[in-house]
Amino acid sequence: MYDPPNSAQYRVREKKFNRGNLKRAIYDAFGGSETSKSQVQYVDELLEEHRSHGLEEEDVLLDCTEYRIGIRDVSRSRDERTIIATVLPKDVICLHTINTFKPFAIEPKEEHLTESPLRSPYVRRFTDQELFVATGLLNSIAFDFPDAN
Repeated sequence: MYDPPNSAQYRVREKKFNRGNLKRAIYDAFGGSETSKSQVQYVDELLEEHRSHGLEEEDVLLDCTEYRIGIRDVSRSRDERTIIATVLPKDVICLHTINTFKPFAIEPKEEHLTESPLRSPYVRRFTDQELFVATGLLNSIAFDFPDAN
């Protein structure tokens, strides 16, 4: 049975919304720091002016909507100097045991402010080719090399 309020994607979106990366990017891009308003107040007023409602959880674009590099945390003490990297498929939520490269930079522009949900400020950092090259390079790093002596 699908239960959206208890789904992993819902919980991750809620955490990312509360962390405020999108809010901070909008606040910084449009001069919020030059006012005496809080980030929440400034961004909500700016968005209400352009699209008639403030920032919402649905405006947050999850990292799992795009391919990204994942690096597995070590599982045993003898593997502490080992990296296992992969390209993670879309819609896979990773929380604690896999660290991921952020697939998006947030670059808000004035023409984005009318959108609902607000997704255009999210710009991919890497092409698919760059992801696979970087993954291959990460998996090729030698941390220890046996001494020839």
